[in-house]
Amino acid sequence: MLTLARTAPPRSHRGLRCLPLTDTRWRVVRADGAVVGYLDERPDGQWAVLRMTRDLRGFIELDRRPGFAEAVDALRLA
Repeated sequence: MLTLARTAPPRSHRGLRCLPLTDTRWRVVRADGAVVGYLDERPDGQWAVLRMTRDLRGFIELDRRPGFAEAVDALRLA
């Protein structure tokens, strides 16, 4: 079961809103509410850039970046 992260406030980066879902997963959305993708913080401190699969049953890892802002940029440009 996923636990909602109540401690982290939403973030904005280059026109995208980043909404915390858990302590380690964020949903990235455009201003119109369309989901761009997801970010997962890995135990090694890297950020995984994810998109949901077409059948909505899992995620595809597109890239890994060392920081949150870099991961958002990678998702924005993917």
